[in-house]
Amino acid sequence: SGLLFHVVDGSSQQFFRKKPRDQKIIAGQSTTIPCEIGNRHGSVQWTRDGLTLGFDRKLPGFSRYSVSGKEINGQFNLEIVNATLNDDATFECQVGPADGNSPIRARAKLDVLLPPKRIEITGLDSGSRIIIRENEEVELKCVVFEAKPKATIIWYRENSKFFTESRIDEDTIGEDAEHRVTSISSIRIRPTQKDNHVTWACEAVHPALKNAPMRASVLLSVQHPPGRPEITGYIEGETIRVAQSVTLICTSRGGNPLADVIWYRNGELADKSYTSSGRESRNTFTFIAETDDDNARFRCEASNEFSAEPMDAEIVLSV
Repeated sequence: SGLLFHVVDGSSQQFFRKKPRDQKIIAGQSTTIPCEIGNRHGSVQWTRDGLTLGFDRKLPGFSRYSVSGKEINGQFNLEIVNATLNDDATFECQVGPADGNSPIRARAKLDVLLPPKRIEITGLDSGSRIIIRENEEVELKCVVFEAKPKATIIWYRENSKFFTESRIDEDTIGEDAEHRVTSISSIRIRPTQKDNHVTWACEAVHPALKNAPMRASVLLSVQHPPGRPEITGYIEGETIRVAQSVTLICTSRGGNPLADVIWYRNGELADKSYTSSGRESRNTFTFIAETDDDNARFRCEASNEFSAEPMDAEIVLSV
């Protein structure tokens, strides 16, 4: 009779065919943490931050967890459904010692992501209009509330990313167990006429915002004086006949609000009925030429409440 030797050599030791790997998952999603063992001899269990989940594949007491795969194939994958912050932890697949096999273990970190709850430009409803004077410094403060990890804030002027050295960023971490981060970004701008009717926006970029970034915006109404007006309808040096109908048109472009446009004849108010539309105001002054209109000085003034003094244009009539 021969002697029977039971030798455990290195090649028959239990080993990980597939190890758990670190994952990021959005709260509410489901995931699988793989664990496959080759040459398995020992019992397998998972731990969460050191807490044992038990050997039963149904993991009683942990309703959102279960172990999947075929045991005969060494598959002990951990299934997690509807992930919560409780699952933001280190999970370890542990194989116990048996039959001369040493215990083995492998771990993975599950990072549960929480999208920001909301975004706002402080003190303003998104899409609202903010009225400011030209060259007056204004601070825009964007707040992105309660994200994990913290969100990245990007500023936009119209559709272009906006960078400025005046930008100040700060984060505050919640006191509760969730440790969500609220991020604040402030910029200072000194708007000019070119910023009138321009949209400024901030966006929160975050790995848990799959469809689109969160966005808040404001429309700037920059108040500024109008430009110099322009007179049409008469060219200086042209001679008008007595009793001829004359129409002088004074047009003022720009300005916010649009300008008041007023006609004066020899320094006296002649017509203050103007109309405004689009980006201009216009006063059309029609009269019948008389002899005393010869060498009369017709002046048109354009101003709004932000004009240091009225802008004007004038002509001298020849009758």
